[in-house]
Amino acid sequence: MHPRWTGGCFNGPPRGFSGAPPGAWFGHHGGHPFDPFHNSPVQPDAHPGVSCDGCKRPMVGVRHKCTVCPNYDLCSGCKGQGIHGHHAMHDIQPPFGRYPSQSTTLPQPSNGGVDMGYVHHGVLCDGCRGNVHGIRYKCVTCLDYDLCMTCKQQGTHSCHQMTEIFPPGHRGHGSFQPPPHHHHLPHYPFPSVQAATGPTQTFHGNQSFRGQGQTPPPSSRDGELSTAKWAPLQQGVPFNRCPLSTAETEYQDVIQRMNSTGGGAWTSKVLQICRIENHRMFRVYRSCKDEMEREHGPGFQNERILWHGTSADVLDNIYRGGFNRSYCGKNATAYGDGVYFATSLSYSASSTYSPPDSNGQKYIFQCRVLTGHFAQGQSGLKEPPMRTAELRYDSVVDNTSNPTMFVIFKDMQVYPEYVITLAA
Repeated sequence: MHPRWTGGCFNGPPRGFSGAPPGAWFGHHGGHPFDPFHNSPVQPDAHPGVSCDGCKRPMVGVRHKCTVCPNYDLCSGCKGQGIHGHHAMHDIQPPFGRYPSQSTTLPQPSNGGVDMGYVHHGVLCDGCRGNVHGIRYKCVTCLDYDLCMTCKQQGTHSCHQMTEIFPPGHRGHGSFQPPPHHHHLPHYPFPSVQAATGPTQTFHGNQSFRGQGQTPPPSSRDGELSTAKWAPLQQGVPFNRCPLSTAETEYQDVIQRMNSTGGGAWTSKVLQICRIENHRMFRVYRSCKDEMEREHGPGFQNERILWHGTSADVLDNIYRGGFNRSYCGKNATAYGDGVYFATSLSYSASSTYSPPDSNGQKYIFQCRVLTGHFAQGQSGLKEPPMRTAELRYDSVVDNTSNPTMFVIFKDMQVYPEYVITLAA
């Protein structure tokens, strides 16, 4: 049950609106400013539905939004204490203050002199689901809503004000500009590089990869999962499955990891390695990782790269939505009713966990797993045991001294980065 809100249009005939909070004013046309009446029970400088990721209190006053993380906000107090200082922040004024005059209008595209080849990596347009080039339009009301220039010009999401985020080096009126070298800041998940050139080849089943003869942007081998090389999604399709060329460094990195984790005997049987590109799943995973890093502090190993063997009939489900622990028990639950990941590829390549399909092919996922603090697992566990009076462990293992198996109970703690097809 939310408090009642009232408001009126400046430019139209006398009319009012009451009911849901202003974040839900989708019925009002965006061509006219909308003013919440000041006898509203809510503070005029509040950001309804937004809380500070530092102190966890409701957001009041200026909202400082991270330009890198998918959904991270700070209040002025936490920002002043230097929290999250490794990323650039964009200031957003409270959305419910009175507009200055009747002539106030929503920002219009002003792309003069903008580098239209610049790609805001890691950002998808919430209108067309494509990459965002040139100016990025971010909603000042919604928690995480961005538009490309085309969708903005078509009037998409005109119910709310949008702020312009320009490419580095461009001087735009009233806009935010990322620092030219902000991709060198620590923990930056989306390296800011120019859009890759060269042809994009597309295959059936939303498989795609960039053509040869180009300089690739930084990849996950640098430590962070990067979306810089991800291809745009087709309308209505939640993921891409992109085959890697054997000549690519990224392909060779996976082979090297197979060799270093007991899978050397399988490298000669690799038929294909594909990168899984699922933006929604990535954003959820990244947010979970950010939260774990804030909780555990700097220097703690929260993330591990582990293996998971599976059967062909569940591949599409994993591509679309990740791992589902409701299916646990298919093979083993000796350490708890969760999803199991091995440190050794040879273990996951066992026919028990990756049975050959009708074509004699096996499937192994190389995954990023947020293992965090782990405890000894045991049969029947539905969630990790308590670590403190308030907090649970993040995962459980087969052996706390030398773990070879990790069990995860929250699906958001895993991202399936690559799928490897092996000859049985």
